[in-house]
Order: sequence, then structure tokens, then C-alpha cells
Amino acid sequence: MLDAFEARLADLFADRLAGVPELRLPVRTPPAAPPASLIQPVLRVVNVSAAPVLGDDAPRVRRLPGGLGLRTVLELQGVAAVDLVAAVDVARPVRLAALDAVLVALHAEDVRSGAAFADGTDQGFLLRGFRLSDAVAPGEGEGPLRALFAFAGDFWPVRPDDSGPAIATIPTRLASLPVTVPAGLSVRAGGPDLVIPLTLDLRSLGAAPARVVARLRGAAPPGSLIGDAAPLPGFTAYPVDADGVARLVFRPAAMVAAMAIAGIEVSLAGVVQPSVALAEISVRVLP
Repeated sequence: MLDAFEARLADLFADRLAGVPELRLPVRTPPAAPPASLIQPVLRVVNVSAAPVLGDDAPRVRRLPGGLGLRTVLELQGVAAVDLVAAVDVARPVRLAALDAVLVALHAEDVRSGAAFADGTDQGFLLRGFRLSDAVAPGEGEGPLRALFAFAGDFWPVRPDDSGPAIATIPTRLASLPVTVPAGLSVRAGGPDLVIPLTLDLRSLGAAPARVVARLRGAAPPGSLIGDAAPLPGFTAYPVDADGVARLVFRPAAMVAAMAIAGIEVSLAGVVQPSVALAEISVRVLP
């Protein structure tokens, strides 16, 4: 349950800070040495405590994705640390600007209330709050910048399911272009690449370049996107053919412990960064 919370925090951080070019994808284990370039965020749960009362660990009835179930629930409070480990050539103003971006992104109301951590599955926790408690900005060579966040909520152990529910529809966010995406996408871990055709009506594009870019959401997605390099790190580019079809290629991870969801964010390519959000696609990766 705590591992799932730390992993979800890393995913949320990666998604909210994707537009900060100085930041690498976050990790949960401190590096042995500073990174060769940019700034490496390290996210960890550093303290957990409880205020136990009689019966606080008794099984409770909780509403789960598949119905009702009994869970041993613990009311926990704790502290999560976000360390920004910078390369030696990163100047202090750049490091402070990166810390500013972290504080602003994690100050969003849905993050503060804990709502942003929910993903519609039984994660093993339900946060009631996630708030900044402290920030430390040591001098050059004196250690990484650190932001500490206090959290509180209910935590319970999760029993892995044999298989997840079938995905009947794909959540899609449309902008100015009509986009068609296939439904019920799934693939086996270690299996062949999955080609995802994305159909667009390009008549409204005018002289804009016929390319789309995509990225996998989260810090540790269960696979990778195969395609052309895009100007913005973390994105993959795909051409749109004469029939208005962009063919995304998803390569599943070699192994997953349980069914995982790969979330793909697709946008219209801009000059140096994505311009118009087109769709969000979900792919089930099965063991």
C-alpha cells in the first residue's frame, strides 16, 4: 500500500512536471552520484506514523471497483520528500526555478485535497490531504534542494486480482479536430508491438504539419512508444499519411506482475512542443 502510494506520487509528479525541461523523469531511489546533466527528482516516503485507537485495524467494508469488500484499514499520516539532485553544471537560479515549479505544481487544489492521486482502481490508499510542510534550499555543493509534503489518509493492503475488468470504451479528449481511436486495446507483456491507428480529419489543419506526438503518462509506464524523435523530451513523433491516419506503435514491457494500464497522451505536433491535445488512449498490458 505504501509502495503503491510512492509509485503513484512519482507518476503524478511526472505528469504534472512534464513541461519543465530541466527535470528528468523522477526516480524513487537516490542516485549514487549527481546526474550527468539536468536535475534528477527523487521521490520517497520518509516517515509514516499512526494515532492508533482501539479497533483501528479492524476490517472495514469498502466500495471497490468490483463491488464491496473487507479491508484492514489503517489511518496513517506521513511525510514524502521530493529531492532535486542537480548536475554540477546546473546553476543555483535554475535549481531554484525548478523547485518553484515543483511547489506550484504540487500546490494544485486537487493535489492538496488528495483527489489527484485517485486513478479509479483499488490502489490501497485514499488520501484526505497532501500539503507542503517544509522546503530546504542549501547552498552550492551542500546537498539537493528538498521539499517535504505531509500526507494523511486511509491505507489498506491490496490483494492482486487475476485479471482486470474489460475496457469497453476508451476515454478520449477531443480538441478542434475529429479523432477516431480504436476501443478495447490490450496486449500481452513480452508480446509483439501493438499498432494503434489514429484517424484524423486533416482538412481543418490548413498548412500545419501533418504530424502528431505522443507520450506515455506516468513515471514507470508498462511499455514504450516506438517512433521518431520529437523536439520535446519524452514525446515520440508520428507522421500522418495521405488517408489521415497516424499509426502509433506501443511496445509492451517484457514482464508485468499484474494487469497494468498504459496511458498515452496524443497531441498535434507544434514547432518545438505539442500544440493541440487530441486524445488520451488506454492500453491494458496483461501478464
